[in-house]
Amino acid sequence: MSASLAYFWGEDAFGLEQAARRLAADISAESGQPAEIWRTGTSDDETGGAAAARARALERIEQRVSTSPLFGGGTVVIVRQPGTLIAESGARQRVLALLPQVGPGNALCFIDLLASGSKGLPAANGQLRDAVQAAGGAIAEFSVPTRERMEGWVDRRATELGVTLAPGAAKAIAERVGAFVREGDVALGARRGPETAQLAERLLDAGTAIPLLIAQIHRRLRELITVRDYLDAGTRPADLVRALKLQPFRAQKLAEQAARWDAPSLEAALSGLMELDLLSKGIASDGSPHSLSDDRSQLALLAWIGERVSGRGGPAARSRT
Repeated sequence: MSASLAYFWGEDAFGLEQAARRLAADISAESGQPAEIWRTGTSDDETGGAAAARARALERIEQRVSTSPLFGGGTVVIVRQPGTLIAESGARQRVLALLPQVGPGNALCFIDLLASGSKGLPAANGQLRDAVQAAGGAIAEFSVPTRERMEGWVDRRATELGVTLAPGAAKAIAERVGAFVREGDVALGARRGPETAQLAERLLDAGTAIPLLIAQIHRRLRELITVRDYLDAGTRPADLVRALKLQPFRAQKLAEQAARWDAPSLEAALSGLMELDLLSKGIASDGSPHSLSDDRSQLALLAWIGERVSGRGGPAARSRT
């Protein structure tokens, strides 16, 4: 018999979804009939407030998993982000009491997608996971593959999808999506222009695509702009943890980096980066076609770093003059 209960968590959204689908396939194989997959979450209907939404979600879950099918396949209930469902102690006890009531032929699966950089499950979620395991259910964590494991991950996913990759294709895909680019390699928030230029040259020499570097830099600039806006509005660095839902260490580092910029310099850097992005794709700033040259794009990127990242003109630079 396959487990009628499961709790899957982690940062790998694809892996979580595949695990839920495998559970449904196992339930279908046991009954010989296709199982119905029913997904729920407290965000489905918020009318009446959070407590009312939790109550409605629990009623729906109970109705579907506690009644065994007379004919046809069973029902696999997939509960997305169970943290909101068990936020209140009464609702949490109701969920825990439901676990042994899952009817034969049915299944109850919790999927907990964690934010990148999360330190693990909150205490209440961990309690639910442990209860699922104690009841004989399946539990599994799905972490985002590290750069060393990404090539193998791509190969396995291709096999699952029935796709045959040519030799070297998995590595090429991993490189293209940034598996071998460390975030620190393009973290220019500290405005250390020469070091940033050296790192960029090393990555370019290693064959990293310019659009990929630009995408990484764009993400960091957007983070810094957001943090700078909060700081300018009077938010204390310590309060960024709650305001932006960041880990304390990450909030501290972003605040330190944002302090080296002012809003105009960040906006100018972002505007210049957008022009670089168009140039690297053979598009002029007015939208017309532009001759495409990797060498020219690389030089433009290094010039942008020298002009926008060196720290000249920012608050930190002015404070030293």
